[in-house]
Amino acid sequence: MARTKYYHVDEVAELLNKTSDEIRFMLKNKDLKGHKLGRRWLIDMNQPLLNEILKKSESKEEKAIYRYIIDSEHELFFREQLFSVKKSLYIATCDFKKVYFEGEELATILNRMANNGIKVVVKCMNPHGHNKVKQDFELIICDKCHMKLFIFDEETLYIGSANLTSAAIGRNTESRRAYNHEAGILTTDFTLIKQALNHFNLVAEQQECKTCKKKGCKQYCP
Repeated sequence: MARTKYYHVDEVAELLNKTSDEIRFMLKNKDLKGHKLGRRWLIDMNQPLLNEILKKSESKEEKAIYRYIIDSEHELFFREQLFSVKKSLYIATCDFKKVYFEGEELATILNRMANNGIKVVVKCMNPHGHNKVKQDFELIICDKCHMKLFIFDEETLYIGSANLTSAAIGRNTESRRAYNHEAGILTTDFTLIKQALNHFNLVAEQQECKTCKKKGCKQYCP
């Protein structure tokens, strides 16, 4: 007889993109099958809701691509992904400088995307003046945001060294200087995208602001 396998609450919470409290409520409401061992919930892996999610996850992971991006390839991949976005674009970067694509400044492109119904969120440490002009996309500033990741339509993820600068991903019309040496991974891995999006949302929601000890960040934190 096959042995039943179990998940813990935090594992199912990540899988379903819910909080641990929400999972416990679902267990008490019998929306999920599980039982208690002492104070810990053990959740049956073999049940319709989880099987459906796992099947989708496995299907996407089987077809996932992984691509190593170097130096000037960053402009090519970013341009291609940027103009293909249909639903959402999430960007975390340290520096958000003026970058031009097809003769237009990136902020102008992002504003147009937002006005066309695309959800655009940029989280950065140094906005380089973009915060002094009204933006139609969501711009969040945090003195501790040093990560660099781009999530396109929740289907493609870039994690690497590139900031939103002309030396990293595009040319500034006033400069023809060489690109920086940059490196990153572009992937369609469902699990990695989900983890990156959860991390991005955690940072973007500014949940740490109440306990943040970063000096000089008072003007940005609520």
